[in-house]
Amino acid sequence: MKARKRAEEILAYLESMKDDEGHIAIDVNISNTPLYDELSVGSNLDLNGAIYDFIDREANLIPAKIPLKIRFVGRDVSPEEQAEIRRIMHKHYTLKSLDITWDKAANFKKMVGLSLFGVAMLAAYFLLSVFDGNPMITEILSIIGSFSLWEATGSYLLDRPQLRREHANVMQNINQKIEFIGTSQTPAQEQKVAYIAQNSGISSSSDAPRTNAEVAALSDAEANANAPTLAADNDKNAPPAE
Repeated sequence: MKARKRAEEILAYLESMKDDEGHIAIDVNISNTPLYDELSVGSNLDLNGAIYDFIDREANLIPAKIPLKIRFVGRDVSPEEQAEIRRIMHKHYTLKSLDITWDKAANFKKMVGLSLFGVAMLAAYFLLSVFDGNPMITEILSIIGSFSLWEATGSYLLDRPQLRREHANVMQNINQKIEFIGTSQTPAQEQKVAYIAQNSGISSSSDAPRTNAEVAALSDAEANANAPTLAADNDKNAPPAE
């Protein structure tokens, strides 16, 4: 009962961390961190390893079935560089996924090979036992066959589930959503703009460029939203009537 209650509490906590789109956000502070690996250049340009380490460390605490949202905060990044960072991260995790896929294929071949070899050794053992073969040879065949089948079973029960989990985690990173929040716009401000845009009938998507009319409408909507607060502040600061 305690374990079940604890699991329900963890699930409730994860649900509370999700945003409106069902993602769990991981905020990465890049204000004082180099974005790129100092040794990478050209077509091999890659992000700083510390960024990947932090994202992987945080993502390991989140079930692979929950989509992620990576938010880079603390630095203004141009749209061109944002697209480049998205491309680099997608390439990084795609290559990682291919590496795990090759490991899974090698694990499958190892499992099948050891199984066939073990069955062959045990078949030879039984044949020699029936025809009164050399006892030492039959014992050796029995040990080799049993060991091979044991190794094949271990590959299936231990190694393969671990590879599946690693592949699921990498696919979670491949499908993650990436956003950028500069120094001029904090997450709270972005939520405020999204709320104002929603109530004004204007899309707040950061990927879609806004027209001058939409920008003006957002400014007017924000001013109107702040008007009651400003009026209340003015009333508080006003001198008492004589």
